[in-house]
Amino acid sequence: MWLHRELLPLAAAGPYARGHKTRRGRTPHAAGVVIFTSGGMGAVHGDSGHGSRTLAALVRGQGDAVGAAEWLSAVAAAGSVVTAAGAWKVAAQARDTADQAALTAAAAAQIERDRLHHEFTPKFDVHLVRQNPGSPVASLTITWDGPSTLERLTEVRVFVRDDGVHRTSSATGVPPSAEEIAQTVWGPYRLRPGVSGASSDGRTATHRDLELGGRLVLAMEPTLRPSWMRTDDWYQTGVALVRLRIEAVHPAYRPWQQVFSVGLEPSWDALP
Repeated sequence: MWLHRELLPLAAAGPYARGHKTRRGRTPHAAGVVIFTSGGMGAVHGDSGHGSRTLAALVRGQGDAVGAAEWLSAVAAAGSVVTAAGAWKVAAQARDTADQAALTAAAAAQIERDRLHHEFTPKFDVHLVRQNPGSPVASLTITWDGPSTLERLTEVRVFVRDDGVHRTSSATGVPPSAEEIAQTVWGPYRLRPGVSGASSDGRTATHRDLELGGRLVLAMEPTLRPSWMRTDDWYQTGVALVRLRIEAVHPAYRPWQQVFSVGLEPSWDALP
């Protein structure tokens, strides 16, 4: 911004400056000030001191205008920052609300899945029957009775469980190794290895594709006494219960696991 000024004595303007009378009898004696600014030209009448003061006031006015403009710009910038912060806060709250809604929906969906999983738990009828009178071999029958909603199970896995009793006694005085203990089925019966899909240790058997109402028949035999056990520490055949875990697999749900304890029943031929 620029300011150009020029002071001109009124004597140069004509006869009024020499003290000549005017028609009305007045003679001007004061000097005049002509001011040129970026906004245009103006004249201030009066003595030179008064003109200088007026010029200074105008300059101060120009400075005040510039300061006011800068202050307004600063206020506007601060307002923009506040607005942006408010928008960010609103967006963050919206994200939090959306995340909470998603978590609530996921929790509700999980509750519904758990309800259906419990409602559709397969119902198995399990029996352990001696094959023939006096025979140590028995047949484990597992019948799937429902619910009908599932229609078909892709897999049924049978596990022979240990009785849970911790045994470390040894007839030789040497405790068994962890491997020997793991290979021993701690119960009165085990699955016959290699028969009907049974594993070599007699612990597990897997059957695929079982329809509603279908039946599994698995052969079982008395477990073998470990070499480090005394005879009176072992099971009497037919006295203890056989503990089982049955796992059912369906493609629409996570697997079901159920536990059963069954005792040896008389052979079918022995029934009246």
